[in-house]
Amino acid sequence: MCHVGANTLTLRVDPTLTHRSRNFGPSLVPLLQVGWRGIVQTDAGFRAHLTTVQNHKDTCGPATWETMLSYAKKLRGNKTKIAFFSSTPQGGGVALMRHALVRFARLMGVDLTWYGKYSLLSRCRKDITQ
Repeated sequence: MCHVGANTLTLRVDPTLTHRSRNFGPSLVPLLQVGWRGIVQTDAGFRAHLTTVQNHKDTCGPATWETMLSYAKKLRGNKTKIAFFSSTPQGGGVALMRHALVRFARLMGVDLTWYGKYSLLSRCRKDITQ
């Protein structure tokens, strides 16, 4: 909303837009967040949806997709929990691939959690001192 006064221009931004814009960086990429217990939350704390199941399905053949569905179904059926521990949630190739894997696992309903180093170290120190 803009108001034009005598020689001044005042811009009032909707508070909702301001709040939402904090979830994205300068290049409009969702910001990485490390949440409670050091859980790495990709895609602005899982609020931004960058891909769909169909996007992934379109990148492989039918046999590969059916095999992946079979594995995902077994993981969900057995209630398997997968955890990754990394020294850093950002940076090079491993972190980039992990972002994609976390995103894909969430779409497929697989229980996968990625933990970052910094919060784990601070938690260990707290446990040691108690």
